[in-house]
Amino acid sequence: MYEESDKTKGGSGRTSYLMGTVLEALGRRKEAMDMKLVAAEIRKDVLGKEPEQDDNQASYDLLIPFEQR
Repeated sequence: MYEESDKTKGGSGRTSYLMGTVLEALGRRKEAMDMKLVAAEIRKDVLGKEPEQDDNQASYDLLIPFEQR
């Protein structure tokens, strides 16, 4: 089965976080929470940061190289 590398996993984590913020702005709170939970799990796996620690866009931006943002 397909396994993501840490490089592609980071992109998925950042995308999940951003999608969560969009869904939250649209009032779709349950879906937003689900997406942000996925993002937090990926961030913990890649960066070792706990979900409650620095839960903001800047910390998810660290999941991918600067030039890919």
